[in-house]
Order: sequence, then C-alpha cells, then structure tokens
Amino acid sequence: MSDAASVRRRRKRRQERLRRERQLRIRMTVAAVAVILALAGLFWVIAGRMQAGPEEDKTPGGQSAETVAAAVEGSRTLTAEDILRAGDRLYLYPQVPTAEESEQVRAVLGGLEEEGLHLMPVPSAACVDRPEGMTEPDAEREALEAVLEDAAPGKEALSAYDRFLTLLAGEGEEEEGGENLPPVRFGPEDKAFFRTAPWLTPAGAGWAYTAAAEVLGIENPASTCDTIIVENSFRGPLAQASGEDLKEDLSLVLPGEDMRILVTETDSDGGAVTTGSVYREEILDSADPWQVFLGGKSLAVIRNADAESGSLILVTDRVSVPVTVYLAEHYREITVVLPEGNLPAGAETLQKIRGENDAEVLILCAAQTLLNDEGMTAFLMNGGE
Repeated sequence: MSDAASVRRRRKRRQERLRRERQLRIRMTVAAVAVILALAGLFWVIAGRMQAGPEEDKTPGGQSAETVAAAVEGSRTLTAEDILRAGDRLYLYPQVPTAEESEQVRAVLGGLEEEGLHLMPVPSAACVDRPEGMTEPDAEREALEAVLEDAAPGKEALSAYDRFLTLLAGEGEEEEGGENLPPVRFGPEDKAFFRTAPWLTPAGAGWAYTAAAEVLGIENPASTCDTIIVENSFRGPLAQASGEDLKEDLSLVLPGEDMRILVTETDSDGGAVTTGSVYREEILDSADPWQVFLGGKSLAVIRNADAESGSLILVTDRVSVPVTVYLAEHYREITVVLPEGNLPAGAETLQKIRGENDAEVLILCAAQTLLNDEGMTAFLMNGGE
C-alpha cells in the first residue's frame, strides 16, 4: 500500500509540474505575440511619420505654428525666412509687389472714388524701427506711392502714412503754444508694434488713431481709453513661425470707464450676438488669442449712444483693428469689416451697410495688407465696382 501511494504521489507531482510548464509556455507565447505586435505597430508609426515628413510644432490649441501664422497674416503664410530677429524683437521683411501685382493694386485703388471714403495705410514695423539687416526700408512707401497714384484718396493716404511716422519720431508734438497735441500720449519707451507679432500695440494704435482722426476731421479727438495686460507669456505668430523662444505681454486697448457700448457680432451663418464688450475672454486661452477682439468675427457693429459723430464703416485688418476702440469713443455706430473668411463681396457688404445709414468709410490697414494681401484687394475691387 505504501508503494502504491508513493507511486500515486509521484504521478500527481509529475502532472502538476507538466500543468505548470504548459501554463508557462502559454504565457511566453502570448508575451512573444504581444511584443511582435507592438514592434509591428511601432514600425508602421515610424514609417508613416517618415513618409509624412517631420511633425509640426503644435500650439496649445492643437494647431500648427504655420497654421496660426497663416491665419494671423491673412493670405500670407509665414516661414522663418520671412522673419528677421534684431535683439529681442522680430520683424517681417516687407514685401514689395511685382510690376504686375502693383498694376493690379493700382487699378483697384484707382476705382475708389466714392464720396466720404478715406484711406490710411499703416507702416510696417520694419519701416518704423529700421533694424540693422533690413535693407531698403523706404521701398514700402515707394511702392505705396506708385499704387496710389490714380486713387482719389491717394494724397491723403500718403500724408496719413507719413504722419504716423512723424508721431513715432516725436516730431511736431507741440504747436501753437501746446495746442494740437496728439490726443493719445505715450512715452518714448512705448513701442508701436509687439515684439513677436506684426500687430499694433495699444500705443501704436493710439498713434494710428491720432493720424486717422486728422483724416476723418474729428474735432475733439482726445481719448479716455486705457490699456490692460491680458497675458504675460504671449508667443506671437512671428515667434511661432521662426521658432524663436520669445514671449511678451499681450496688452489690449481698454474702452474708457464712461463708454457705454454695445457690440453686435455677425456669424458666418448670419446669426447675430450682442454683448457689452469688444472682447471675448474665453478666447484668450485659444491658439489664436488675438481673436479675442470682436470674438474673431469678420463683421461687427459697435454702438456708443454717448458719442457725438454719426456712423463709420471701418474696413481694417488684424494689424490695425485695435484702433477701433479709440474710434468707438467718437462715433455712435461703427461697422467693423475684416475682409477674411467667407465675407460677401465688397460691393455687396458695403452697399448693404451704406444703404442702412449715411456712413463715412475708412480703410485702415497695414501698408503690406494693401500692397500684397489678396483678400483685401479682392474685397476693395468688388467694393469699387
């Protein structure tokens, strides 16, 4: 009995050992298959990336830097070759149109003959600061002079362009014993453009407003507007496109405390939203925080019941749009038009707006937008037909 019991015990131990060995082989097989599948997946990921090219630099909003830069600059897609770094500032190389492009823009601007239409091109940052390494800083003005030759508001536009530069240089600030001072005062340390974006700062917008007020004949252009910093680590489109690790404060023009305004924004589907602010705070954390202004809409109406002047249609761009807040202090109604996205043709938009009220029209945009941006040119071409 003892021998039989011993045999049974040995047989049982052997069966248990065989069972454990089978389980071990199964686990090893499963692990091997998992490793093979993982390696295969890694191979296909690497192969896909090699075929698609290097991965783009992503912004916090999930968009590539080039996508954001292209959106900010309208029809111009930015690359590192378009940008010059001088100290802690970034500049776009100004583009001069070809002879054919210049002739096209000249023809478009020559058709702007409507009564009550004004034009003010804003100099680019490179033409203002003239950084070392930026050649031919006067080429932009010369190109403007050529395309504005046949335009009804041509002389006025060049005069406003020069006035902006004069204000930045601090010339002519006091006349007639202190009269005719610029209505918006900033110190010499204030810059007209952001360091990492080609947009007007609150100071630059103030100087542009001063020049625009003279064009529009605003009798009392003094301003109560203030400024506010909304982000202190802003990395603008020039930094994103160039790869430079530069950040700065993002500041906005703040309406005066006594300004009671209502803003009606129009969506692409024609829907309208009315708010009491020109800014949308929820957009500040997006990939393109500059769209905080007017909610990023291409068409908006700002109403100020306490203003003295009538109505104004402001056709502008992202460089110059902050000037709107200064102008809103003096007009009961401003229709802001940003010729981007799916706006109707210029003729349709302007006729509809002007048909509702007898408004002046101010085209206030960067000189580069006027010279090179297809969106603005197409809009003005349609508007001048």
